[in-house]
Amino acid sequence: MKRRVVFISQPLEGLSSKTILKLREKYKQDVIDIFPNDEIEFTDSPVDIVANDTSTYTTIGLKAMSIISKSTSLMVAADVVYFADGWRNSNMCMREYDICTHYGIPVECSDK
Repeated sequence: MKRRVVFISQPLEGLSSKTILKLREKYKQDVIDIFPNDEIEFTDSPVDIVANDTSTYTTIGLKAMSIISKSTSLMVAADVVYFADGWRNSNMCMREYDICTHYGIPVECSDK
């Protein structure tokens, strides 16, 4: 059994913190389904930054900069980055994807 450390890149824009955390649990299961024979460890998530925020998330200003900064440092520790449903329509996910492809970090992408 191979051990994999996985970072999940997920869209945040327009979603409440509660919805973001609920979707993260679904995406964890998606990753487990992709690697059924592996032991999966998930990195921490920049989602933690917005977890206690009751407002709807937007990618404007310092909050977005804080999240992309944290996600970049977390991706370095991952064996693979999983890009969840809707990632192609998310500015932050696209920046994370650019970082992965530029620095050779392996990716798995949802087709949704």
